[in-house]
Formats: sequence, C-alpha cells, structure tokens
Amino acid sequence: MEYKRKKKKKKIYYTTKILPKVFNSIKLTKSIKNELISLGAFTGDYHKFTHFSHYPYLIGFKNDYSFYDMDRSLLLFSNALHFLKLAACKPNTKFIFAGTPLSEEKQNLFYFKQLKLNHAFFPNERWNPGAISKASRTVNFVLIVYDINLNHTAYKEGINAKIPVVGFVTSSNDIRGLDYPILLNLKNYPMWYVKLMLALFYKN
Repeated sequence: MEYKRKKKKKKIYYTTKILPKVFNSIKLTKSIKNELISLGAFTGDYHKFTHFSHYPYLIGFKNDYSFYDMDRSLLLFSNALHFLKLAACKPNTKFIFAGTPLSEEKQNLFYFKQLKLNHAFFPNERWNPGAISKASRTVNFVLIVYDINLNHTAYKEGINAKIPVVGFVTSSNDIRGLDYPILLNLKNYPMWYVKLMLALFYKN
C-alpha cells in the first residue's frame, strides 16, 4: 500500500498582515513589501561595521554584507508607524524631526512645511540644543531622527529627556535604548522617507 506524503504549505507573509489596519492614509498592499525589496531596504552595512545590537534582527551575512530578517524588520516598522499614527491623534503632541537624507535635504525641507500638524524640523547637524529639554513640559514631544549617528546630539537629548524616539537607522547604529527603531536601508531611494511622512501626517 502506497502512502502519499502530505506537502507542507509554505507560509507566505504579506505586508497587509503585519502592518496595522489603522493607517487609512497608507495603501497597505503586498506591493509595499515588494517595493522595499527592490530598493534593497533589507540590506545592511559591511559586516565589520554592523553593530551587535542589530544581530537579533539579522538573517545572516552574504558577500561581506549583513541582511535583515524581512519579517522582523517589518514588525518593527509596523510598531513605529502604529505609535506615530496614534500620537498624531492626541492633543498637545508636537513632533520634532531631526535630519533627512542628505541628497534630498532641500527638497525634503519644502515637503516638511506641508505637514498639517504641530511640528518642528531641524536639518542635518543643525540641532538647537535645548529644543526639547528647555521647552514647556505641557507639550508631549515625539522625536523622529533620520540617521542617529549624523544627528546624534538630537538623539541623545531625546533619550535623556525620556520622550518617545523613533529612529531611522542603519546597521552600524547602536539601537540600544531606542524606543522605535526602523531598520530600513533607504539609500537607494531617499525620497521614500518623506513620502512616508507625508502619507502618515498630511491628512491630520
């Protein structure tokens, strides 16, 4: 008597299952995941520059470069977006943006002015010390840092002030203590960052 082996069904992970449905301003389709793959968003830095705090989120190394576990990275991304969207709905919340992709700095400055929410924007390495620590505590601050190495002063002030910090990081960054790390390599398409911010906040 012959027995047929049951074929194991492959688990397929779609972005729509990972990202919360609360984001009405973002089209949550599997094309988001495919777009990030095409951009090389899950490729880290040269292995010698990869900080050990990223190891739990890596799938391995290839050709001397680190590669992120896609599902774990998207889960962190999901958590950060979920927090930002909820924070935008709360009164007395002020978003502080520190840094932007270098190649698109001037253009991004224009787009950040279009955001319809209480916010302040500081270009790369132009942080105003005390912008958070010396400000009125009646405001609930949320700090969003692009490249925590380049904008380290802003990042450290946010951490010391014990406010929520969202950080777009590369694998060379130390993410210990960072509340909401976003592990996406956006070097191949720096405008993706500002597109995300506009999608999240423009309607608020």
